[in-house]
Amino acid sequence: MGSPKDFPFVAEVECGFIELVYSPIVYKKNDQFLELFTPLADACFSPVAVSYHYLSMSKKYLEACRTDEVKLKSYFYCLRTAMTGKWIIEKGTVPPVLFSELLVLVDHYTRKKIEDLIALKATKGESYYHPNDWELFGFLEKTVLENEEKSKSLKGGKPDKREMERVFREILKL
Repeated sequence: MGSPKDFPFVAEVECGFIELVYSPIVYKKNDQFLELFTPLADACFSPVAVSYHYLSMSKKYLEACRTDEVKLKSYFYCLRTAMTGKWIIEKGTVPPVLFSELLVLVDHYTRKKIEDLIALKATKGESYYHPNDWELFGFLEKTVLENEEKSKSLKGGKPDKREMERVFREILKL
């Protein structure tokens, strides 16, 4: 980030940066920065942009899961991105960083399947392939298709460029 002109770009588009602000995992905390930046991140949150970001990723991971044996890691990438898109559509807010918080979006049966996979993942290595659960794959496919259709009607963010520049200048003073 080189100039105040760059700051709006980061605040509007960079999902990863905004996720860091909301992450419960904190390596180094600057309360003044969070006090200044969090309201700005909320105001700049663009449901349509972030939804399409996750939709693009979930489509890619869905294809990786369309096999008889699935890398468990790919299942979780697809689950996370599909459910994050669902969160944005249903809640209209910045999605939670913790995967477990996304589970409120699914029925008990699907939640149990996912929790069983979480328990299995804890015992397996990164390269483990799991027999495809075609029922769970169907849930993923349906969710991705619904996200794609419903994302079209989401709204954009409403960044206040003057406020962004003011906050940027304050952050530079920290």
